[in-house]
Amino acid sequence: MFTQPRGVVRRPGRAALRPWLRCLLAVGALAPLAGCGDGETPEARIRAAIAAMETAVESREPGGFLEHVTDDFSGQHGNLDRSTLRGYLAGLLVGNEMIEVTLAPATVTLHGADRATVEVSALVIGGARLPERGEHLSIESGWRLDDGEWKVYAAEWK
Repeated sequence: MFTQPRGVVRRPGRAALRPWLRCLLAVGALAPLAGCGDGETPEARIRAAIAAMETAVESREPGGFLEHVTDDFSGQHGNLDRSTLRGYLAGLLVGNEMIEVTLAPATVTLHGADRATVEVSALVIGGARLPERGEHLSIESGWRLDDGEWKVYAAEWK
């Protein structure tokens, strides 16, 4: 077994820890949902999609985010379609060198076998090298099973 020399303490930087910590937290948050089964409950699959969307925004990959959005998406009372959402994401990424998203635990309510409503609060911070601005969002979204995958088809936020 490897031991470090006395007096030497190695600590990875915050940036190195952040992705691993998020991964562990996401797995920890999903573990109770999985129970003894395969973790493929609709709620677990929706939560995994939400985590992937969060990671995509922070990784500056709007395509990864949009993988979880239906082609007929409608947001903000019909004022936002999927194409406009793509532009919104692009503007967010261009205007911020770094973006971090912190989500509160989501409330997932299933409506039958193929529909769900998700309510979640998000803190989105961005800026250049340091956070310069932040925004708190209360998001309510409609999800449906679309070709075997859970995807967002509607969303409102304020």
